[in-house]
Amino acid sequence: MSMIVQPILTPLTLDIILALVSIGYGMKWECHYTAWISVVMNIIFTAIFLSSNPLPLAVLIILLVYVAIGVAVAKGKAKRAYSFFGTKTFGALTLTASLYSLGFLDWLVSVLNPINTYFDIALVYIIVWVSIGVVVHSLGWYFFGRGDD
Repeated sequence: MSMIVQPILTPLTLDIILALVSIGYGMKWECHYTAWISVVMNIIFTAIFLSSNPLPLAVLIILLVYVAIGVAVAKGKAKRAYSFFGTKTFGALTLTASLYSLGFLDWLVSVLNPINTYFDIALVYIIVWVSIGVVVHSLGWYFFGRGDD
């Protein structure tokens, strides 16, 4: 008879911790330089993310394009674009997925659409991801300096 050990963390808790650790790491250690291997690993993590999270179809398509652009950036060694594919951006994406799982994005859509349905969940998902990304990058630059990437 084998004993099953239950995990300490739920998948949602893991996503939130992964997001916060990724953001913190990116703010502190990728503030001066985002390495090529970091870009490659974050593109791989984003591809894994795509296969393990429920997403609106439009978001899935946008993220597939994002991954393809990331592969092209890494392959072409376009260092100026590395920070867009670094850990801070991946952390922002993971945090957005956590907010989606918690129902926050659905709530935000309902707040933004009191009369019409201009804002759908996919648009709000992308807006929240980009907004969190901008805030995270800005805080990283403020607290740890802006790098030469």
